[in-house]
Amino acid sequence: LSSGDRALRVVLLTTFDAGSRTVAHQDVPIATVERQARHLGVPLVGVPLRRGSGESYLDRIGGGIGLIRRRVPGVGRLTLVFGDLHLDHIREWRDAEMAPRYELEYPLWRAPYDGLMDDLEASGIRT
Repeated sequence: LSSGDRALRVVLLTTFDAGSRTVAHQDVPIATVERQARHLGVPLVGVPLRRGSGESYLDRIGGGIGLIRRRVPGVGRLTLVFGDLHLDHIREWRDAEMAPRYELEYPLWRAPYDGLMDDLEASGIRT
């Protein structure tokens, strides 16, 4: 991928519950996300969250981002892109807690479901 003169490297990063091995809020098994990443040919960093571990969510995310910085040569500016559609309280928390550390983008924010379904169906992707 490229944007003007700079090459963009895409790495998927997602958190999941270590016990149930599902992505929170979507209730999607991490194995499904792994298959999607392989299909897209995009590296995936899965960040397991362990209840009662004493580690904060931000520390766990920071660990995943640190792994990306160590493994992907030449990573400079880092932008976290979220697929949230409408969960105001989650976006507000991310903006308050994460924006001081990272650039944040929400390209699907408030996108109408019908348009998203039309795009998905037009893509030819099958589950």
